[in-house]
Order: sequence, then C-alpha cells, then structure tokens
Amino acid sequence: MSANSDAVLLTDEQIQQFICDGYIALESDVDPAVHQLIDERLQYVKENEFHMGNNFMPRIPEFHLVTDCPVVRGALISILGADYMLYSHRCIHWRDPEKEPVSDELFNERVRGDSHQDSYPPFLNWRSHPHQFVRMMYYPHDTELVNGPTHVVPGSHYHGGVSEEDRHNEIPITGKAGTVFLSHFDIIHSGSPNQSDRVRNMMKFIFARGRRADHPSWDHVDATWKNLNTKAPY
Repeated sequence: MSANSDAVLLTDEQIQQFICDGYIALESDVDPAVHQLIDERLQYVKENEFHMGNNFMPRIPEFHLVTDCPVVRGALISILGADYMLYSHRCIHWRDPEKEPVSDELFNERVRGDSHQDSYPPFLNWRSHPHQFVRMMYYPHDTELVNGPTHVVPGSHYHGGVSEEDRHNEIPITGKAGTVFLSHFDIIHSGSPNQSDRVRNMMKFIFARGRRADHPSWDHVDATWKNLNTKAPY
C-alpha cells in the first residue's frame, strides 16, 4: 500500500462505534471531479461495454485515488493494521430506476426480503472471531433514499443468520458523492429500490488483514468506553 504518513487514523470513539454497529461511514478526501469522472465512466461501461467483475479497477484506475486516499487508508489501517491488502474480489452494483412507482409497503418488503450476509470463499474460516476482512462500499454520486442506497442492520455482524427481527431493523446508508462506508464482512445488508431517474452506481471492495494484530493500529488515546450514539438496537 502507499506510504502511511498522511493516513487519517480512526479515533477511539470511531473504533468503538465500529465494534458496536459493525460499520462506519466516511467522506473520502478526494477531488469531487474524480468522483464525477468515475461515475461517468461507470455509466459508459454499463451502456457500451459489459460487467467486468473483478476487473473494474484496471478499466477505471481512478478507483485507486479513492482506495488510497488518506481518509480511506487511515480507516483501513485502523481496523485491519498497516499491512492490509486489497482483496482480488470487487464488484459494481448498478441499480436501475424502477419502471413503476414503489409504495412504502413494497419498498420495505423488498428491503427486508433482500436482507442477507455475504458468503465466504470455501477455503476461508466462516465467521472468524479475529477481524480479518472489511467490506467497503463507495458512492461516486450523491446517494439519498430515492436513489436506492444499501441498507444495513447495525450490530448484526454478531448474528449467525438473518432473523425476522433483523429484517425490520435495516437502515439506509446515504451520503454525497465520495461517501464510503466500511463494514464488518458479516453485517446483514440489503439493496433497495431506485426511485430516481438515474442509475445508482455503487462499487464494492474487500480488504483483508495482512498479519495478526498485536497492538492498536488506530489513534488510540484512552481505552475507556464512551457513551456513544451507536445505531445497534441493543
């Protein structure tokens, strides 16, 4: 990875929030023109080329400006350690606009019905206790509820499966262009209907720990647990 001297490490409070909720949303410190360029290129690929699976970064190298920016790099160092690696799997999630209006009831039904935890490759341990992976999702354009953002169930990275209660605790992750949200690989998440007039673009990346942790890798000052405004319902 790039030199870490300018990395913006997470604070104790942010790490505690990640431990409790299983995710944290941040604004990448990248020129807005980069996000616009990525968004335009994703649109071009969708309309004129094909779904490239794991090969989107070679096709759109500007993604590296996001994954290597100080805010993102600092968050990944804080959670996975300085020797983290960009995993070989990544994927674009295009969400086309709905052809018909979606009622609130149908919206909620579809979000709940899509709630899931991602699968691991067969050669990896399932639900590893030490934190080994981080999923990062990136919005290259403003993404509000109308655009069909990803939803998550705060605190569900401790769950061994998806319960009916979990399906009713999904909350949307929205944000302006350049928003990234890093989550525990086991967190329950879901897509949602896109009720805007444009395609919703979201890119998923996976990062892996390089070595076992032996000390705090974030901006650690105080081990005292704070009274945090966490989202987990327990």
